[in-house]
Amino acid sequence: MPTQLFGADISFPSFSREQSTDEKLDATLDYLYLLLEKLRYSMSNIGVENFNESALSGIAKTISDPLSAKISDTEANVLSLSLRADGLFSQIESIGGNVSSLMQTADSLSSRITGLDGDVSTLMQTANSLSSRITSLDGNVSSLMQSSSSLSSRISNAEGSISRLSQTINGISLSVQTSNGISSIKLMSNGVQIGSSGTINLSGLVKFSDLSNSGSTSINGSNITSGTISGIAISGSIFSTILSRFGAMSGEIRGYYAIADDDHIAGGIKLDNQGGGTSQESAHRMFIYTRKVTMQNGSVIPFALKIESESGVSITGGDLIYIKSPQIYLDGTVYLNGTRLVP
Repeated sequence: MPTQLFGADISFPSFSREQSTDEKLDATLDYLYLLLEKLRYSMSNIGVENFNESALSGIAKTISDPLSAKISDTEANVLSLSLRADGLFSQIESIGGNVSSLMQTADSLSSRITGLDGDVSTLMQTANSLSSRITSLDGNVSSLMQSSSSLSSRISNAEGSISRLSQTINGISLSVQTSNGISSIKLMSNGVQIGSSGTINLSGLVKFSDLSNSGSTSINGSNITSGTISGIAISGSIFSTILSRFGAMSGEIRGYYAIADDDHIAGGIKLDNQGGGTSQESAHRMFIYTRKVTMQNGSVIPFALKIESESGVSITGGDLIYIKSPQIYLDGTVYLNGTRLVP
């Protein structure tokens, strides 16, 4: 062992002729021990701050080969690291079978995590896009793609069912497809498209308004409140018209005669309380009427009222039956209380 601590800091020991060989050997061994301890200490504490920039740059230039390292413990956990000029790769494996890996280059960054049950999650990032994907062992897949101009997602399963959501600056589209059919919604600046191979169910109050705010149609359950409904055919329905006690509200079924771009009332059916013009006329009545329509050239078209039947026609009045006309034509045999009047 060395007998002094600082002798090796100055120079190699010098010897005299009077010293014996054993003394010279002891002095040499002391120097070597001190030098070894000094070297161990220096190598354990050396850092970047111990080099100037020129020396450090020179050392960096000498490192040209890829660097790799692998660290494991007694529990079989493993860390692998690889460093190359074009990228960095790292991977961690656990004793349970989970694996996490990371790859980084100058233009991309990707990661992947695999579970013991087979589930896989991946992430890819570049300067202009970001994508992620999650896959399960039973075939379910969820993916997301994002860029500066779009965002889309997709979910699917092993049976072929797919749901998609896509968003761009021009619109949003949503679709769901299964073995039973497909439904889609497209929302764009110039309109909305809804399509389905099945049934479209709307729940709640639905209100339709035009762009000029001149009217609207509301659908609330089995009730429809609207203005004019044109160009339709309705069958198997019941039309209800309501007359309030003082005539403040009255519904009507009207017939119109179209002239150029204008429609004129030609007749209708309604309940009203405007009768009683004559002693034979009831104030409250079911009113079936026709009107005359004046054309643009001034001519008049009077609309007639005709009741036609392939069999009989029966008119029954609980109070009286009142018929008024400048002329009355009866074509056929006429009976009054069973007595034949006109042959």
